[in-house]
Amino acid sequence: MNLVLILARIVHIVAGVYWVGTLFFLSRFLIPSLGDAGPGGAGVVDALDRRGFFKTMPISAGLTILAGLYLFWHDSRVSGGVFMHSHQGMTLGTGGVLAIIGAIIGGSVVGKSFEKALHLSRAAATAEAGQRESMMAEAQGMRMRAASASKIVAVLLLLAVLTMAVARYV
Repeated sequence: MNLVLILARIVHIVAGVYWVGTLFFLSRFLIPSLGDAGPGGAGVVDALDRRGFFKTMPISAGLTILAGLYLFWHDSRVSGGVFMHSHQGMTLGTGGVLAIIGAIIGGSVVGKSFEKALHLSRAAATAEAGQRESMMAEAQGMRMRAASASKIVAVLLLLAVLTMAVARYV
């Protein structure tokens, strides 16, 4: 029994379930609801930030990817490199690449857009009326950008999950 291998698999699955599940909730329900709420949605984003929610996404993504890379490396090493060229290895590798691309888009577009929207909303609270409207409009634009990018990330992660689910059988 290889305890490190078991722990890596547990981390990969649990962190991956959290990452993908949360991303789907964000892209399908929360972000559109924030858009419907208009300026009032800023308070929800602010509350999520105070609770550390936006820090959990990159942590879960990072843990998922690192554990997945370890598992892939382990199987490749044990097989003398044969695993990487097997159908299962190539399928898992494809899923891993899709997840990494999703993490990059998630961090660089979704995360940064939410962060900018949050800062704009906070600054708008103390700004003059004319400035406040333009800042809130810009914040809304950032949330819309995050919404569009989160849909792309959701598709990439769905494809990654599907490849992981079927890799053993291809």
